[in-house]
Amino acid sequence: MGSNKFLGRDNKHNCCIEKYKKCIALAMEKNGAGIEACIGVQTSDRLRSFAPEALGIWIGATRAILGVEELTKVPFRYKKDKKLYALDGIVVADTLGINEKQRFAALQVFSIYYLSVHLFDDIVEDSGKFHSKFKYSNVPPLNTELNASGMSFILHAALAVSNLLTTDLKLFSRKSVNKIMQAFIESLAKQTRYFTLEKDNLTPEEVLEIKQRKVSGEATSFLFDVLQLGNCLEIRQGIYAKNALRYLGSLTQFTDDLRDYEKDKETGNANILVSMEQKYANYARDKFAALYVDEERRMLMAFRKAGLSIDKDLLKAIPWHPFFMKNIT
Repeated sequence: MGSNKFLGRDNKHNCCIEKYKKCIALAMEKNGAGIEACIGVQTSDRLRSFAPEALGIWIGATRAILGVEELTKVPFRYKKDKKLYALDGIVVADTLGINEKQRFAALQVFSIYYLSVHLFDDIVEDSGKFHSKFKYSNVPPLNTELNASGMSFILHAALAVSNLLTTDLKLFSRKSVNKIMQAFIESLAKQTRYFTLEKDNLTPEEVLEIKQRKVSGEATSFLFDVLQLGNCLEIRQGIYAKNALRYLGSLTQFTDDLRDYEKDKETGNANILVSMEQKYANYARDKFAALYVDEERRMLMAFRKAGLSIDKDLLKAIPWHPFFMKNIT
């Protein structure tokens, strides 16, 4: 009976690998509808149902940044656009039983943080892309580098978070605010260190550790910090929940590398699929799918160790939503 049990597990593991090999092929073809079909209509509909809330959170976050820009009189404005940065957090919060009112402020903070991480990434990989995200007032175009710096934006982001938590909302204790501000700054400091480690010709193992787990994993794990702002979570084994979110962030970077494959291959940016092609040639996608399944298994195991009841299908779908929800933004 033991051998049958392990055989069943192996069959399930292999089926997961085949499923994600199909998703990889669809991603490379930019076939979002095909990926949505693999995810399942019921699951994708559930994800879509959270989009209005995510956009509302994003509007609140950008409004907080604009308020700081008006206060400091810095001669640039972050361009208004639509982002679903809060979607992952909404799914996680909903899974944990944290309602919309309880999570609204926390996920605004997370959205500002996540925006900061993306802008830091742009500074390292493509400074022109970073500068293109700002509107400038009364400055010659050739001098834009002097008027939008990463550090000045991070200052604005930190002030916006502080204002959200102390001025506008007045929902949190001073101790909670101080704790989250410290975590905000420390996590962004880690990001700058990890970004500088990204370079061309990394092995797949190095890309996994640095870009997937350290950068993206660190970013998503910040959700755990912000969701505890209102003392919404009472989890004894919080370290497991935070680790689960690190693996979720790692998985989102896997799919992000699929979306950025052509650009990263051309520019030499760290990309796990590109590195696998260099090492494994024609077997690269097989290795990618197998590693993705292992990372997903680690995420689910960490959630179980945290003693959390989760919607596995919904959590597993999160990394793939950018392929079929682009029209929303």
